[in-house]
Amino acid sequence: MRLKSILALGFLCLCSCNLYQSESSYLEDLKEHDLVLITRNSLSTYFFDRAEQWRGFEYDLIKEFSKDHDLKLKIKLVPSTQEGFEELQQNRYSVLAAGLALTEDRKKKFRYSNPYHLIRQEVVCHRFGKKASTRKDLKNIDLTVVEDSSYELSLKRLQEIMPEIQWQTTVENSEQALYHVYRKESDCTVVDSHILALQQRLYPELQATFALSPLEGLHWYVNKKDYHLQRLLNRWIDEHQSKVQEIRERYFGAIAEDFDYYDNKVFERRIRSRLPRWKKQFQRIAKKYDMDWRLLAALSYQESHWNNAAVSPTGVRGLMMLTQRTAKELGVSNRLDPKQSIDGGTRYFLKIKTRLEKYAQGEDLLWLTLASYNVGPGHILDLIRYLEDKGVKITWRNLKKYLPRLSEPDFFKELKYGYANGNEPLIYVDRIRNFYRILRLKV
Repeated sequence: MRLKSILALGFLCLCSCNLYQSESSYLEDLKEHDLVLITRNSLSTYFFDRAEQWRGFEYDLIKEFSKDHDLKLKIKLVPSTQEGFEELQQNRYSVLAAGLALTEDRKKKFRYSNPYHLIRQEVVCHRFGKKASTRKDLKNIDLTVVEDSSYELSLKRLQEIMPEIQWQTTVENSEQALYHVYRKESDCTVVDSHILALQQRLYPELQATFALSPLEGLHWYVNKKDYHLQRLLNRWIDEHQSKVQEIRERYFGAIAEDFDYYDNKVFERRIRSRLPRWKKQFQRIAKKYDMDWRLLAALSYQESHWNNAAVSPTGVRGLMMLTQRTAKELGVSNRLDPKQSIDGGTRYFLKIKTRLEKYAQGEDLLWLTLASYNVGPGHILDLIRYLEDKGVKITWRNLKKYLPRLSEPDFFKELKYGYANGNEPLIYVDRIRNFYRILRLKV
């Protein structure tokens, strides 16, 4: 009997010894193992941007936490939230950061941080399509949500009191679900408000019709054994609220000045009301670099709607929406200065064009350059290498077929720069082509 008691006590000590380890000792162990960020490739978590830098809301936060604790950060990409939790269950010294709300099941299986951002689940529909303005309207629309997501959990709870509500599920991510609503391939979807904020400028036709959930927090998750890591994360969140707020504002706080739906009448009205203010600047700089000023004007309109004070959710700003890094490389000291912005944006455009000249010429080169201005040259070069390996000629028409696949985990996991919202450059180039055509006809 005494032997059994000793064995039981030893087992308990073995299971809980990490709780009695000092925080400083744990931190030394963490430095030896390195901190692993488990996340997904997406616009709100971790992606390769137009300035060819790895960034993302979750990544930037964890990177600051790592820097403040002198930790080396490693990235572990997973294709889905479920696989992220499976990875976390098997490994210590890791943080799962992927825009995740708190659920009862997650509470039981993992430790979690204090909330670092508040969001709502929003029902999103097409501005000019069939809409659901209340919960009762959900029974009359074609609703598609991401499978096994917190959105589906909310709908299941609602279905208990409103059994007539039905929906379809998709294994795609929230960004792709929004794209299908934009294309009117489904009436509505449900996404977190911060994801919609990042996509709103690309899809101004989308409209949040009502909140499916109250405000809820996003949390980081750690292995059950990582008690001290949970404490370190919580202390950092509590003590660095100004830094958290700064990063939050960088991604979600600064929205472009308007989200008028994409419409030729709106554009033609702005040719009269906004373009005259900047026309001479476009003409002067285009002449300097031997370009058509109307192309620069069309590019600028797509970027900023000819608003020199525009700031996007991801921190690019000015008439040509330059990133901070690109502006620094180009010697642009003030991105909100119209002259500097147009000149810097033109030089950046030409720099990309020169980089792509060995792959395409003529209009193909022009559209490839515009796509790179939007999504970053790295992602376009990824696809060019992919097509070259397949023996496919490098044309815009051929590249367009593969751009949407940059959002598919099975496809982008094989590429050097991983995920991108491949639908974005498709829409981006098509809109600039249309604006350019109208400007050539009208001015």
